[in-house]
Amino acid sequence: MKKTRLNKKAMFYTISLSLFSLTILLLAALFLRHAESVESRNLELNYFQKNYDLETSVEKVFADAFTSTSGITLSSNNNSLTITRNLPNSLNGLDTLISQLESNIENDFSKINISTEEFLDNHSITLRPLNINTQYENNKIIVNPNQNITKFNIILIFSQDIDSCNPTSVGGGSIEINFWGKFEDNDCTFSQSNLQEANIELTVGSENVLVVLNTTGELSLETDAQADSTIIINFNEIGQKTYFQMPITLQIDDTDFNFYKYSKVDFPYSSE
Repeated sequence: MKKTRLNKKAMFYTISLSLFSLTILLLAALFLRHAESVESRNLELNYFQKNYDLETSVEKVFADAFTSTSGITLSSNNNSLTITRNLPNSLNGLDTLISQLESNIENDFSKINISTEEFLDNHSITLRPLNINTQYENNKIIVNPNQNITKFNIILIFSQDIDSCNPTSVGGGSIEINFWGKFEDNDCTFSQSNLQEANIELTVGSENVLVVLNTTGELSLETDAQADSTIIINFNEIGQKTYFQMPITLQIDDTDFNFYKYSKVDFPYSSE
């Protein structure tokens, strides 16, 4: 009887140890699988973080190139966009830098494809989220039509005397223009609301200056006379922060990780 009881106890301990060992093995397998899953997830997160950092860095490089080389200063808040620029001013240096950056970045990062063609065509900058688009030439600023725009304040400080000033306008619209052309004590001013069209023609030191609001709502400022220019564009107030966007496209295409990202260059800082 004692032997039988001992045998039963031994069998019980053997089975218990076997079950305990099996449980340990199962827990170890689960732990290893979890560890592998965590490691894989961490690798994936690190990969996406690196791509995000790369995209952000490339955006900043192009934005800094524009702000430091174009001679154009842009600022905005929730109801206005301000453009300041010395005119005329060549954009050739900016074009050269943008093209060099495109080539250098694509050479350094094989999975990145950059397109700067649209920006180089018209030097366009768009204020988001209102989609107010502005374009720049060596002696010209264009503000494309946008239904949110309500008013333009335009200030030109000339370095020579204003020889003539001839404003004309057509009412019946919704745009207001306040214009000041100045040289010392010699001024040319124009102010009118509810405009459909407006032409302000000046001669400054034998050079032509022209401000035009056409029936589509497009505003253009063109001057061959040297001037410090400021255009303040007022629009319907919004409850969102604004930011600027350049039509430079970035494509990150990594087939090894089945990853694809398409974006445009946003200025890395928002308005207040």
